[in-house]
Amino acid sequence: MQLYLEKEFIDEFMNLDTENEYVDDFYDELIKDSAGYQLYTNFTEHEFYMQIEHPFIRYISEGSVSVSFNKSKEYFFNNEETIHKLLLVRDDNDKKQEGNNFECISSSNLIEKWKRYTTKRRFHEAPTTIDDSIPSNEKFSKWEDLKYFCQHPLNEIIIYDKYLLVDNNYNSINFNLLPMLQQFKKMSSQRLKIKIITLPEMIKPSSNKDLKSKAREIKDIIRKKIKYIDIEILTLNKENQHLQHDRYIFTNLFLISRGIGFNIFGPHGLMKQESSEIKFRFIFLRKFNSLFRVRRKVTDEIIQSSDKIV
Repeated sequence: MQLYLEKEFIDEFMNLDTENEYVDDFYDELIKDSAGYQLYTNFTEHEFYMQIEHPFIRYISEGSVSVSFNKSKEYFFNNEETIHKLLLVRDDNDKKQEGNNFECISSSNLIEKWKRYTTKRRFHEAPTTIDDSIPSNEKFSKWEDLKYFCQHPLNEIIIYDKYLLVDNNYNSINFNLLPMLQQFKKMSSQRLKIKIITLPEMIKPSSNKDLKSKAREIKDIIRKKIKYIDIEILTLNKENQHLQHDRYIFTNLFLISRGIGFNIFGPHGLMKQESSEIKFRFIFLRKFNSLFRVRRKVTDEIIQSSDKIV
């Protein structure tokens, strides 16, 4: 998890209306209370520590586990240490392409963008239901509803679900995997990298084909429907399949989880089970930092020890 601070952002932020509830919440939740990130900045080390008594700089320093000075945004974009990146930038960066590839918050867009992530959002989780009495932005009734809960720039997702590729009975690929990935691709202005981690025996178990053939078949189906993506299908083994039980998705900025998995919908929008909520956790909020770090560490162990099929 990495945060980039452009030094010009601070002066521009300090001129905002601090009485605005979203400006105040941004300062409290991200600057004062968030923690556990690597901080990158275009400040020199001398400039930074000469102003360490400035509340903004002091708080953001206290929240970081390390600080890398004198770094350009381009360096930050291009480092591949993590997909989880958030940028605080000066206003004249707003119209540049990087704002489509990474979440860039400036003083001019802060209020509108922070509404997506603030603790003031009522819905960090939503019931999976097609109940017409519940407003559309308060429930998860179709994959298009992702836009209500985690709309953000995206370049990579990791999906951990032991049963997402089963594809019998509920036709999980056509009614869940494909529409899910189509919605995520709408958030990506570049080539989208996708990792799917699952059980080998749960990849189209009703098919008599060998495992690689089935995995290739799934990749071909996805590529025909969705352009400009890279897909890896990884399979668990006896050593790592018990490391994590819950099913979840990592995006650049969110941890999305649903205890009984993402095979939610069937033909005609019918729902397999309406008793489990889907949760959206913005990883830069302190209340979700620890959960994210623990879950991501386990996920990295699983990825490193899993078998890449195709």
